[in-house]
Amino acid sequence: MKKGDMIAVCKNFKGLVVVDEAYIDFADRQSSMLDQLGDLPNLVILQTFSKAWGMAGIRLGMAFGPSELIQALMKMKLPYNVNSVTASLALRALQTPQLTLAWVDQIVTEREKLRVELEKFSAVEKIFPSDANFLLIRIADAKRVYDQLASRGIVTRYRGNVPGCEGTIRITIGTSEQNSQLLSALKSFL
Repeated sequence: MKKGDMIAVCKNFKGLVVVDEAYIDFADRQSSMLDQLGDLPNLVILQTFSKAWGMAGIRLGMAFGPSELIQALMKMKLPYNVNSVTASLALRALQTPQLTLAWVDQIVTEREKLRVELEKFSAVEKIFPSDANFLLIRIADAKRVYDQLASRGIVTRYRGNVPGCEGTIRITIGTSEQNSQLLSALKSFL
């Protein structure tokens, strides 16, 4: 959904509107709704350290919203719901945001390179638009492709069992070397 559409929803809906921005760092950074918090009193934004920050293991997320709502949430949460190790790791990461920005820029560049290369395969029927750190592709015999890649130690996610995602696999964007390895494997059996 485009930012203007989200603003319209917030203005026309009487309840809370919760926007999940887990992948916002991989999208156009201007599409974040954070700059709307002061103008939209029913807006709550969720973000995470799991994606762009590469810290899924610490299981830490953030909620941004009206101060009254955040205060109410603070009253309901457990007293020590973020342990000291998690807090320390998150604070250390926040001290060097330029590292995360550089890593995200690399992933976005690699995502586009991989998309261009995947388009060359006749078995690839569709590459869905992505503002994330992965590509979802519809490919002929997706389950076989998934199994073949797995047998070579290349981890993807078979999504064919998800309604609307029949015949698809999800490919997380790796390093240039990892993406080359994926493409070489695909060339060997497609």
